[in-house]
Amino acid sequence: MQRRDILKLPFIALATSQLNANSIDKVITKNTKTKVVVIGGGFGGLTFAKKFKLLQKDMEVTVIDKNEIFMTGPMFNLMIGEIDGVTFNTIIHDRVKPALKYNYNLHYGEVYKIDRVAKKVYTTNGEFDYTYLILSPGIDYNYEAQFPKWDKT
Repeated sequence: MQRRDILKLPFIALATSQLNANSIDKVITKNTKTKVVVIGGGFGGLTFAKKFKLLQKDMEVTVIDKNEIFMTGPMFNLMIGEIDGVTFNTIIHDRVKPALKYNYNLHYGEVYKIDRVAKKVYTTNGEFDYTYLILSPGIDYNYEAQFPKWDKT
């Protein structure tokens, strides 16, 4: 088991304790189309999207994030330690490949309103109906202020 696998365990344990395949099946039989909206395209949000699609392939899952690139927080330790060869390109990752592989939707836009009664999420680039809403907003970084030697190339 690698260190990154250990970091996944709390997310997987939480997801499986809160929502199992049996509860998903019960919901799907009641609704014609179950829609899950995940706000946040970081480790937590992408893990939920993948697991939902693996549990129920015909469920519609949409991940919403305001940033088009995903930067990994754990790699910052290498930047702080000034390890040679760690650049901006080392810590960014593609969200499109996993979305295509696991067949969930990916949407870029900033969420400005959630209507829990109508079950709608409003973003700067559209609105989304949902059956279930997962909030996984993560944290926001000011990279230039935190890393004076920041190199965007």
